[in-house]
Amino acid sequence: MKKFILWSLSILCVCACMSLAGCGDNMTDNVSGKTSEVYFLTSQSEAADAYQELAQKYENETGVKVRIETVNADSYDKKLRDALKQTDAPTLFEITGHNQYNQLDDYFLDIKDSKIYSMLYDKSLAIGKDESVFAIPYSVRGYGILYNNDIMKKYFALSNKKSTLSSMEEVKNFDQLKIIVEDMDNHRSELGIDAVFATPALAEGEDARYTMDLLNHPLSYEWENGGDDVRMTALKAGKIDFSYGDNYRGLFDLYTGHSATDVKQLGTKTAADSTKEFALGKVAMMQGDSRSWEQIKGVSGNVVKSEELRLLPLYTGIEGEEKRGLDIGVERYIALNKKASETAQKNSLDFLEWLFSSQTGKGYVSNQLNLHTPFNTFGEGDMPDVPLVSDVMNGLKNGMQSVMMAIDRVFPGDGYYRAVGTSLRNYAAGEEDWNSVKATVTDRWSAAKD
Repeated sequence: MKKFILWSLSILCVCACMSLAGCGDNMTDNVSGKTSEVYFLTSQSEAADAYQELAQKYENETGVKVRIETVNADSYDKKLRDALKQTDAPTLFEITGHNQYNQLDDYFLDIKDSKIYSMLYDKSLAIGKDESVFAIPYSVRGYGILYNNDIMKKYFALSNKKSTLSSMEEVKNFDQLKIIVEDMDNHRSELGIDAVFATPALAEGEDARYTMDLLNHPLSYEWENGGDDVRMTALKAGKIDFSYGDNYRGLFDLYTGHSATDVKQLGTKTAADSTKEFALGKVAMMQGDSRSWEQIKGVSGNVVKSEELRLLPLYTGIEGEEKRGLDIGVERYIALNKKASETAQKNSLDFLEWLFSSQTGKGYVSNQLNLHTPFNTFGEGDMPDVPLVSDVMNGLKNGMQSVMMAIDRVFPGDGYYRAVGTSLRNYAAGEEDWNSVKATVTDRWSAAKD
């Protein structure tokens, strides 16, 4: 009798377990036993409330539970490493670039056949290896030359202008840009400006636009010749040739030679000084990126109209640049956990597709999460209501090949930036020749990578 009772209890336990396993995707996967809910780990802690609303809307709409954990960016890397080792690990997670991919490559699912990957305008932005795709960008930033189109329209309306072009949209290379800049310098009084370019900020610690953003441009072209993914080549680069250094110099000289500040004083100027000159309408152009409007609109007395703010590619005279678009930096990548259950992986892909293609999802992405996404599902009406995003997306949409920003965790670090910045200041002031700058750029790289 006792044996019969034990046997009956065993049968009941098995049935109960089988019943629980079939209760739906929000419990467990009945094959692997792992959680099949969507669990997304992100460093976008400033959007925590919006993510929780989004998760609830998705669950209400589909019945699939989504858990989104937002972690402060400073502690995200450690949290991600620890979380991936847990039984209840994220099914979706964010990375900043190839460095994290290389260190965590055991956890990445190949998503080359996914719908979300097919939605990218420029598939070269994804992180992949051979024929596989392991992480896709879901927020990007475009880098280039900002210009105030109000001022530029005044220039193109001049009857005695030297340029044969009629708008900045027609500018496709460095030579065309240079003619316009030099000619505008002769018409400053008619245009009501002090200079063509905002003063390059070369004060120590303020020069990232030139020691990082602009320097990335010729180096990306150099790394493209490495035969591998640009960012992967950059990450492995123990030395650089700076083979397009003279192209860098051409644009840098254009900046410094046509600003309102004496070249010997550039080392005292900050990024805030440059932004103020541009915002007050004293200059027509400055180097910046697609998120620069936040700083410009915050300047007291700003006269730049948001609808007249534009972004031009960093033209430096490199062959074929007419077919190239903006320098594109990926702010955030997203990846799927290879070790999650198949059900969890499917649910996670379904969630991503909904997030970046449904009207509800796109509304949150653009208006509350403040993500500038590179997906072809976003039309003009779906874009964030901020300037410059359309310039970035239109370049991708029109098939312009991006110039890849590879600086994230690739450049040797603060010591390298300081050395290059010092050399640029000395060069601008006439205290150092260009060969010396090139030597600093290359030699300091090799020394730091040893």
